[in-house]
Amino acid sequence: MITGRIDDHRAVLPLTVLGVDGRTRQTIDFTLHTGFDGFLTLPDPMVAVLQPAEDRLVAVTLADGRIIDVRVYAARIAWDGAMRDVEVLATGGRPLLGTRMLAGHELVARFVVGGNVTVRPLV
Repeated sequence: MITGRIDDHRAVLPLTVLGVDGRTRQTIDFTLHTGFDGFLTLPDPMVAVLQPAEDRLVAVTLADGRIIDVRVYAARIAWDGAMRDVEVLATGGRPLLGTRMLAGHELVARFVVGGNVTVRPLV
């Protein structure tokens, strides 16, 4: 089970991201974004610190319809008690957790100040 909180009307989940060297670890608060169907996003400064393995450049359509090129990196995160390899888009002003991370899981969020957010695997 993964737990988080409601912070300023946003569901926030702290996740540990490992750097490419396997030793660099950083726990980052990711905001759940149900309009993002990928895994994760990180702002460029955080990507620079973690130095994940660069994978490729992709075209991404933003919510306002604009299409931009974004670097995609391979990264490893701690997810529900195990290590998981995911794609991280280097974009945006805040770390986002997309719906692809929630596949096979149940999300429960109590939208009150300081409310609990839980993500559990479906059985």
